[in-house]
Amino acid sequence: MGAIVVVAAVAWWSSRELRPCERLDRWLDRSGCVAVHHVPGFVGNDALRSFPAIAFAPDGKHLSMVGTEVQRTDRPEDDKQPPPQRTALVTIDAASGALTGHTAEVSYLRGGLAGTLGVSWTGRYAAGVFFEPGWRGTASEDDGTLPKGRVRLWRLDGRPGGWESPVMELPRVQGMIFSLDETAVEAAGLWWDVRTGKRLQSRDQEAWGRRWGAREVASADGTVKAAWDSKAGQVTLSDARSGKVLRALPGDLGPDADVIGPWFHFSPSGRRLSMIATLRGSDDAALRVWDVGSGSRLLNLASPLLRTRSAWSPDERVLAVEAAGDSREEGSGVALFRLP
Repeated sequence: MGAIVVVAAVAWWSSRELRPCERLDRWLDRSGCVAVHHVPGFVGNDALRSFPAIAFAPDGKHLSMVGTEVQRTDRPEDDKQPPPQRTALVTIDAASGALTGHTAEVSYLRGGLAGTLGVSWTGRYAAGVFFEPGWRGTASEDDGTLPKGRVRLWRLDGRPGGWESPVMELPRVQGMIFSLDETAVEAAGLWWDVRTGKRLQSRDQEAWGRRWGAREVASADGTVKAAWDSKAGQVTLSDARSGKVLRALPGDLGPDADVIGPWFHFSPSGRRLSMIATLRGSDDAALRVWDVGSGSRLLNLASPLLRTRSAWSPDERVLAVEAAGDSREEGSGVALFRLP
């Protein structure tokens, strides 16, 4: 068995107060932000390619996040020699911000990450690639040498279930993608059956699609497509099958905006769409949320503290967006926005 650390919430975490939104609201006027929670030493990492990277539990009371955990040391920060890090998955209470679960590889590594972790869309499952003890990222894939490890899946909802693959050679791939129907997971470039742990030889690509992505994405049922129209500087909704344009969503970025992204995220039912876009040359991330049926805008704000990863609550009334911290010590976390 590969070594995993699963840590329950420690006492000082449980006493943490709800993080107010004042610092975020320096940039946002009546943003709808209800809380900002940070996890010390935890840093979001888009390079991990884990989808989704943030997910609500089925009851909406907890959030699970995948990212990089930085080892805390007494040394000052040095960009030339970054501190040791590891991939981690944390679960927090959506109301209090208390840490209720933590999973990570035992060892921190310098010069890159080894294993990878992922969480499913409904927050029911988590999975990870865990390499054998003694491997410290020194194997070279260029000469055909691959590290040995296991793929492991477990449940986050307290129900029995889970599996572990045999020890095998696994590529050092930083990514884990769950299918929308949560029947399969891609780990280390291989496909696995979520329920049984059996290897899958192929996967229907339509079912494998996701409702989160950059510049163009489809709703979970595959009927509506959202795309960024760079010439007009707006978002266009169209029928995913016929290509017929349904409507253009109101926005204020303008046709001349040099946008990085944007990243779209349909709510589970497809009734709502969020967009996070960064303007080149600006530190601000623009967050927009629309009602897909009417085209009305539900949220319109910008902040340098927001990042690209997000999650919808099961009732689609709360949007969680990754929020940066002021330092590694404070750590990254999530800002929660309540929608009408």
